[in-house]
Amino acid sequence: MWSVMMEVIDINPTGIYKDTINFKSSSLLDIFLNNLSTSVVGLSEKMNVLDLPVFEDLKIQIQKHLKWYEDNICGFNDEMFLEITDSWYRETFPSNNHPVHNHPNSLLSGVVYLNIPENSGNHAGINFETKHHMFKGFHFEYHSEKPNKYNARTTYVPVKTGDIILFPSWIDHYVTPNESETDSRKIISFNTFLKGKISLNTLYPTTIHLR
Repeated sequence: MWSVMMEVIDINPTGIYKDTINFKSSSLLDIFLNNLSTSVVGLSEKMNVLDLPVFEDLKIQIQKHLKWYEDNICGFNDEMFLEITDSWYRETFPSNNHPVHNHPNSLLSGVVYLNIPENSGNHAGINFETKHHMFKGFHFEYHSEKPNKYNARTTYVPVKTGDIILFPSWIDHYVTPNESETDSRKIISFNTFLKGKISLNTLYPTTIHLR
């Protein structure tokens, strides 16, 4: 019989943030996106789209979500913050996917979902590969019929139109093929880097005391 005092203590979990962003699409925005120059894989040629006037309000909303992550997950003081360094638009056409990748030269990355095709099911969201191994130094596969947050290699996060996701840039992630026959998956992604006063005398919570 298990003790009633039994507990599992999570040490330094990886913080994936998800919320609904206060940003409304419009017919004018749709026209703008349709005319935005993209490559054959749907990636915008311009890599600072959030600096465009049409996205001014969206950028303000993103910065509010970044501030929450800074305060509640990173625990930054008021002299440091995450600055958006680059941003781009991507359209995933029907039957196309987005292969496994991460975001180098960035600390925290994010995705804003401008349009998710209806009836996408489990193909609408984003998959994260944590490369987490239960036993450090042993990267073997073992039998497990009970996937959980401790032993899962991939975590699927469902999303819908209007959602925002923030995640550490080092995490590998991918999107499965868009199963819609007519509708594209439209997103804006961005990277960030630390800005402000960074010094050795900055107080940082190196120890947390469990109650």
